[in-house]
Order: sequence, then structure tokens, then C-alpha cells
Amino acid sequence: MFRKSITIAALVMALPSTALAIPNGGGNNPPPPDPPVASFTISPNPAIVSSYPAVSKARTVPVHPIGLESGDVVKFDATASHADAGIDSYRWDLGTGSYVDGDKIMSKRFYARGDYTIRLEVIDQNGHGAFKSQILKVRLAPHAALSADNQAVLVGQTVTYNAAASTGDPGLTGNYEWDLDGDGSFEKTTTTPTVSTSYSTLGTRTVHVRVTDTNGKTATAALNEVVHRAPTAAFTIDPNPATTGQQVTFDGSSSTDDDPIAKYEWDLDGNGTFETDTQAVATATTTFATAGTYTIRLRVTDDHGVQDVVSHTLTVNDPTTTTTTGSSTDTTAPQMRISPRSVKLAKNGFVTLKVTCPKDETTCTGTLRLRKVGKVAFQAAGGQTAKVRLHVPKALRRAIRHGKRLHTTATAVATDASGNTGTSTAKVTIHR
Repeated sequence: MFRKSITIAALVMALPSTALAIPNGGGNNPPPPDPPVASFTISPNPAIVSSYPAVSKARTVPVHPIGLESGDVVKFDATASHADAGIDSYRWDLGTGSYVDGDKIMSKRFYARGDYTIRLEVIDQNGHGAFKSQILKVRLAPHAALSADNQAVLVGQTVTYNAAASTGDPGLTGNYEWDLDGDGSFEKTTTTPTVSTSYSTLGTRTVHVRVTDTNGKTATAALNEVVHRAPTAAFTIDPNPATTGQQVTFDGSSSTDDDPIAKYEWDLDGNGTFETDTQAVATATTTFATAGTYTIRLRVTDDHGVQDVVSHTLTVNDPTTTTTTGSSTDTTAPQMRISPRSVKLAKNGFVTLKVTCPKDETTCTGTLRLRKVGKVAFQAAGGQTAKVRLHVPKALRRAIRHGKRLHTTATAVATDASGNTGTSTAKVTIHR
């Protein structure tokens, strides 16, 4: 009996101490679960709104039109939250200051800039909770602004572009990217908001600038730059020399530009002031009461406001004395020579004829009528030729341009200085 007790005691003494421990106080309950863990991500952060919303004076919350979607939709993802007992519910405070029940993943659009405290509470199946909070930054979208010191430049002229009015929230990185040739590639980067360039060919360029804010967001602005050529002023004087009282025609239709001339202005009295404005009409007429030498000037202006000036000299003489033979007064009516007999229709719809005053006359004043076309006045000194331009009606122009010749008659009725009136006619053909 004694030997058996010692043997049992020896066995007990030989067992490791862990074998003698009684788990959970001797019961069968498992260890308690770990508390839940709350975790979530925010995307994007910072979020962007396109502009400041209107704010009601009676409320502190932003007011925006129904349906306006000017802000980013922000995603809140609590997938990383976990609990040994399993998560029973998710409760969110999405920057409002109070919790609402929600899902594992939530989303919300923000319309006003600012810093929002986002809070998450997760509750497990045992009723245990955990909390997590983060800051969401909502910032204004960057704004790109672009201007030019001249949006219609001449070939070879320097133009400067300015993006200084661009803004970022809270600021821009300081790099400005430029597409100056309009090919869609931002080929130049500057650290200042201005850049200068020039163009060697005509045409319209769409210039872009791209700015980047400190959040890495970009904005782009564009403008159209028109590259054009300066106009060249030119004109003719008919007749030159002229006589006092004779009508003189000034024709600036030989002026050139890459677009039609917008305005013709004339200095017809030589005083340096462009007192006669014929708008887009290239011709002007006048008479001179005093003999002398006049400097006539033409100023042309194109659609972009660019101007050019040219001048020519006109000589005005006194008319010769009326011819008399003995006691006989001149009673011979002037017979005008009409030319050419075949005339081409100009692109602008005009035809030009000439009437020549006989050499033995002092002056010839009258009208030239072209049957089916119209009538125009003329004046020419003796031995001189006056050009007359007549505008062909639209229906006749169309027929002529389709290859049909117009056979008509020109009739000149002229009166000389003695009051004698004569009529001259000529057959004229108008062709394309």
C-alpha cells in the first residue's frame, strides 16, 4: 500500500506543469474573440469641385441647382474592416456631423470646397464596436485662362500669350505647358505664365495652355490666333492730267490683301485728311475747280484693322479757249469714239469701255448707255479718253459665264463746251 502511493506521487511530480493546468477554470468555454477593427479608404482624396456654389444667407449649407453635378463622386470603402465575430453593421458620418446606417461601400458627391471629417463605426455580432476617422479634402478644380496681346497677327510679327489669370486650389505647380502651333502637342514648357512666338505662314492656329495644380489636377484653355498678310494699297487715276470741271475717277480695285479690303478712304484734295470714305467700294469720283498739282492718297483697311497708304500725283489744267473761225462760232457736235468692240466680263461683274473726246473739242460731257446693261456718265478733255464701268445684271452675267456672248449696242451722247450735242453708237460684244 505504501509503495503504491509513492509511485503515484512520483508520477505526479514527473508530469509537466502545463499538464496540471485547468483551462477556463475547469470549464469548456472558448477564449473571447478579438474586438472589431474599423478601416476604410477614400477615393479620390482630394476630391474636386468645379466652382464655388451659391450660399444661402439663411443657411450655412451650400445651395446648388437641382441636378447640378459639379463635384466629384467620392467613394468610401470599408472592405478592410474586420471582426472575429463578423461585422453586423456599418454606420457612417460623411462629413455631416451625425451617423447614419450604411453599407460596406458608400459614395457621395461634394459641391463645396473644404476639409470634411469622415467617421466610420463598425459593430460586430456581439455588439462590440470600433471607430475610424479620416480627413477628406475637397478642393476647387484648377482654372486655365489664356489671352493674347494680339489675336490677329501679321506673318513674322511677334505675339505674346499670357496665362497669368489661371488659378489652382490651393495653388499651381508653376509649370505652364504650351501648344503654340495648334497640332495638339504641348511642345513647350515655361515656368512663367507668358510665352512669345511668331508665325511664318498664313492661317488660323488654335493655341492651348495647360496648367497643373498642387493636387496634380490639370486644366486647359484655348484661343484662336489668325495669321494674315498686311494689305497693299494701289489705285489708278483717269484721266490724268485732267481739266478743271472734268470728272476724275480714282480706282483702288488693284489693292490686294489675303481677304477682301474692308474699307477704302480717300484724300482727294491733297490736304492730308482722308475725308472721303467709300467703305468697301473701290472707286471714287470728283471734279476740281482750280488748276494745279494735287497729291491724292488712298488708305485701305483690312478685316483685322491693318492699314496701308499709297499716294499719286494728279495734274489739273485749265481748259483751252472755245474754237472760233472768224465770226463763226463752233456748231459741230462731238462724235465720241467708243472702244473696245469686244470686252471681257470681269469677275466682279463689271465691264469697262472707253469713250474718246475729239481733239478739236475742249471738253466732252455726257452719258454712255449700253443696251440691256445700263448707263453711266463720263467727262473727258479734248483728245483724251475716259473709262466707264458698267455693272452687268445678274441674269446676263450668268448667261455670259456659261459661254453665251452678249451682243449689244453702246450709245454715247456727248455735249461739247459750245453746247453742241452729238450721238455716237458702236456694236459691242461681251464675253466671259
